[in-house]
Amino acid sequence: MKSFDEIKRHKKDGDYELVGQALNLSKDTIRSIVNGRRSDNNHVLLAFNILFELRSSFPRLVKHHIEIGQTESVDIQKFESVLNE
Repeated sequence: MKSFDEIKRHKKDGDYELVGQALNLSKDTIRSIVNGRRSDNNHVLLAFNILFELRSSFPRLVKHHIEIGQTESVDIQKFESVLNE
C-alpha cells in the first residue's frame, strides 16, 4: 500500500476530486489529509490505493475486451477474472 508521500508523487489531476467523491469529502479535505494537515485518515489511503490499482489495470482491461471482440458493452462483473490473468 502506498504512503501519503507516494500518493503526492503519483497523483494526477482530478484524483483529489475522485477520491473525495468516493468518500463523500471535499477535494480540499482530501488534500489536507494527504498533506498531513489533518490527522483523520477517513480511508483516504485505501481509496487512493484502489484508484492507482484500477488505473494500472485499465490498459489490460481495454486490451482484453478488444481481443475478445466485446467493444459495445462491458460486464464489469467479469473484471476480477481479467485482472488476475
